[in-house]
This record gives sequence, structure tokens and C-alpha cells, in this order.
Amino acid sequence: MKQNIYTKIMISLFCIFSLSCASLQPVPSSGYVHDNAIHKISVLSDTHLQTGNLSDGISYINAWNHEIIEAALDQIDTDDTDLLILCGDNTNSGKKEEHEELISLLKEMDVDVIVVPGNHDLGMTETDDFKKMYRMYGYGTAFSKDTASLSYCAVYDNVMIIVLDTNHDADGKTGIPEFTDETFDWLEQQLQYAQQENLTVICAGHYPLITRQSGEFAQKKRMTRLLNQYEVSLYLCGHLHYHAVNDNGNLKEVVVSQTTSYPVSYSTIEMNEGVMEASSVAVDVESWAKNNGRKETELLNFDSYLQTRFAKKCEDVVLALAEGKEISQADLLLAQDLFYKVMKYRSDGILYRHKEEIRNHNGYSAFQKISEGTIWNEWIPLVLVEANPSTEGFSIDLKP
Repeated sequence: MKQNIYTKIMISLFCIFSLSCASLQPVPSSGYVHDNAIHKISVLSDTHLQTGNLSDGISYINAWNHEIIEAALDQIDTDDTDLLILCGDNTNSGKKEEHEELISLLKEMDVDVIVVPGNHDLGMTETDDFKKMYRMYGYGTAFSKDTASLSYCAVYDNVMIIVLDTNHDADGKTGIPEFTDETFDWLEQQLQYAQQENLTVICAGHYPLITRQSGEFAQKKRMTRLLNQYEVSLYLCGHLHYHAVNDNGNLKEVVVSQTTSYPVSYSTIEMNEGVMEASSVAVDVESWAKNNGRKETELLNFDSYLQTRFAKKCEDVVLALAEGKEISQADLLLAQDLFYKVMKYRSDGILYRHKEEIRNHNGYSAFQKISEGTIWNEWIPLVLVEANPSTEGFSIDLKP
């Protein structure tokens, strides 16, 4: 996969010359270019791989966290995926043993892997240690690494993948993402190189850039202006634990759902004949369980188990909101039905089809009443605004 020394030297010299002309200071670059083309990318996010106690509430189905991750990785490894991107919060607490467990699973794969750092991944891990642990999964074969953050980029025959470290504030602590000027300069250098080499650019970070929670992104306007300037068409992220697709100019953002909770899926990006197509794929846990000789009823009948657990979780949320509030049993049941339907439609990527059903639902006013004073009170109006047909899949025409 590595290019010869002469080619590397020429690439590095070309980068330095080009970037100098653009009045940007060049950053150290390995010049490492993977010689294989990328046609299909699979994206997992917020897997929250856990060791020990699995009852901390991160996932709707904590008890089978590890099994779901194994099933997803096995499924990806046996299809025609060229590249797997782990879009952050890949581990739950960032403990060394969680990272080591994840790496042991990745070592079994015959697919290139790129790791995006998430806020949970760095909870108990220093940045230098993170880079060392994942040297085989992005950092060790990066074309260029930002010296001011954990951001880096990987270059393939036809694609540049830019990983943005969205996990640090201006003081270098995990918190509201804020990029330094040095990181913006580094990013623009990579975009210039990709433009000169006619590479398709895909950016990946953990925090959303466009969706309703992107207020956490301190310089989202500056970032989207830069990505639109260089005609970047796709940004992959996670963090919100649900699937969403939004637009800003030329840029389309895919928020990948939490793989280990309902609907237990991951995203795929396929590039063929000048078109990039995005869609979601369900993880077939039942087949994985049968193929691996598992005997647990929950795994062998995972689809029904998942639906039951999801419905119970939705019911519990409404019960918690209603505690101490004056609401009739009939209105409580209507509010639960409303909440379940919104959550399910949104998770399935079909909420846009059911906007009027939700707005006219008999439980709408009851839900708004019991959620007053909480973040849930504005939640339904916001997700209805976000809902659009792209959540079921979309395509982007690539530059010739």
C-alpha cells in the first residue's frame, strides 16, 4: 500500500510548493498515500464499547453492547466495504481496557479502519496515548497530522478523509469544540491539496456541525464557509445518538445513529460512476448469533427483543416527565403513544412522512404540558423541522 520513496518526496515537495503559493505555512506531512481506491465506506458511531457494569444508561440495550459491536464489525468485514470509519464515542469511558478491547476486535478485520476521537474516548485517556493506541487505525498512516489537535487526514487513490478533532475547547479540555487558528490553517492546506489532486473530500468529526445541537460547535459558521469554499460535499458525525441529515450550502451532514441502540444500524457511503450515495444498513444480530452458536433467546430473537426494549424505554421517559404532574391516565397513554411514534419514526428515518400525524396527534398537548420546563418541551417541534426525505438515503453528484 505504501508508495515508493521517490513518489513520497515528489508529493511532499508538491505540497510545500502549492501551499507556499497560497500564503499558508506548510505543516509536517508524511506524504503517505494509500494506493487503493475507496468505493464503499461503512460508518459506525457511538458504539460506547463497555467493560464491566453495563447498566449506566448509555444504551437502550446495554446488556448486549459487546455482541452488537461484534455483529456489526463481522457484517462489515464480510461485505464489499473498503473503509470503516468509527465516528467517535467508540468506547464508553475511555478507559485503557475499553480501547484495548475495541482494538482487539479491529485487528480481526480485513478492512482499512479510521478512528475519529469522541468526547467519551478521551474521558480517561491522554491525547498522546490515544494516537499511539490507534496508530494502525488512522494516526500511523496519516497523510498529515495537525500539530494543534488530534485532527489528521488520510489520502487514498480517489478520496481524502479529513478527521476533525471536535473534542477540545480553547483551553485544550474536553468540552465545547473550539478550533485554533493553527487547525483552520492546517485544514485549509489539506483542502487545497485535495483540490489540486482532484480528490473527493469527506470530513468526519464527532460533534454535529449543522444540526440543532451544533450550537456546541463554537466556529460552525467559519467551518461551513471553509468547507463550502472548497466544495466539500459530506460531513460525517455522531454524538446525538440518532440519525439525521441536514444541508448547509454544498455541504451535507450525516449524523450517524448510535449503533448499539435502536434501530441498531450503521451508515454506508458508496461512490461509483461520479455519484456518492448514502444509506443506512441494519445490523443482523440474529444471523450473527446463529452463526456463532449463541443460545441466548434475546440474541436469537433480537428484532422482537429490540422493539420491546425500545418501546419500554420510550414509556419510561414519559412516565418520568409525568411524575408529580396532574394528568389523567387517558392523556398519559396518549402522550406515551405520541412520544413512541416520534422516536420510532425519527430513528427509522421516516419522520418526514408523518409530520401531520404527529402535529395532529391527540397526545401532543398532553406531552407538551408534562414536559414544560424540560429540554423535551421543545424537542418535538425541533425534530419535525429537521425531518426530511434525505434521512432515507440520498445521492450527491461528484465533480468530474
